[in-house]
Amino acid sequence: MDDLKFGTRSKRGDWAPNELLEPAPIWLFPPKPKKLLKWLPSYFFPYNLLFMVSALAYWQLVVPDAAVLQTFAWGWSLKMLAVNLALAFLWYQSWELPLYVRRRQGNRFKYNHKFPADQQSDVFWFNKQTLDNMLRSLLIGVPIWTCLQVLMLWSSANGYIPWLNF
Repeated sequence: MDDLKFGTRSKRGDWAPNELLEPAPIWLFPPKPKKLLKWLPSYFFPYNLLFMVSALAYWQLVVPDAAVLQTFAWGWSLKMLAVNLALAFLWYQSWELPLYVRRRQGNRFKYNHKFPADQQSDVFWFNKQTLDNMLRSLLIGVPIWTCLQVLMLWSSANGYIPWLNF
């Protein structure tokens, strides 16, 4: 697929699309039912269906029973942190390896034509943007996300916030 059919490159090599993004048809007013029905399959397939299935699998395989969640315990909290770290690492690397390490897509549809590995900067940890992003996500973002998750699950199990079922 040629990115120049959908946009242009500046003198520096940065890509910009020809058309502005449109909101999803569900947000259009007045409503356009034909456009909405045509858009719905692309909304669900493939990514949102993948996200729904993975969320259900996570709920069934990782989240403990409500009885366990009623008391704070290091066991289930650290297990969730370990699973979240592993899943975040796998998710980030599934995008990082093909797009930035192997550069399979090249510069096609890449807004900034430069790759993070090609330009080292002292503003990043270890002078590497990719490593900085990964470490900050895994060492700061995932623990905060897990703390919030543990707090929400504990609150739900103890009746402080609603526990929703199908």
